[in-house]
Amino acid sequence: PSLLFNLKAFQLGCSVDDPRAFAVIRTLFTNVAPVVPVLTLALCFVLGTLIKRRGSRWWPNPDECVSSGLSLFATFFITISNSAINTGFAEFMHPCGDTTQLYFPFLP
Repeated sequence: PSLLFNLKAFQLGCSVDDPRAFAVIRTLFTNVAPVVPVLTLALCFVLGTLIKRRGSRWWPNPDECVSSGLSLFATFFITISNSAINTGFAEFMHPCGDTTQLYFPFLP
């Protein structure tokens, strides 16, 4: 079974020159990525506020943009908290007795 599902090509941490820079860039991208949907909702809110087309099916409603934005924030905060707790603090015990981080084992 291990030959059928060999996923070593996806372990990017082992194939980069600077593992610390890889960890920092990956973490930074993960935390900055939510900006794209938030900016999209902000644009829809501004368009819906400045140009009034109430009752139009495809035109953004400012109230729905605010509601979607707040639920999006709640989802992001829960996801970030879950990731920080479950992967950020997880450790792996090696047979020799050393412990390393489970998610970034190449960091000391």
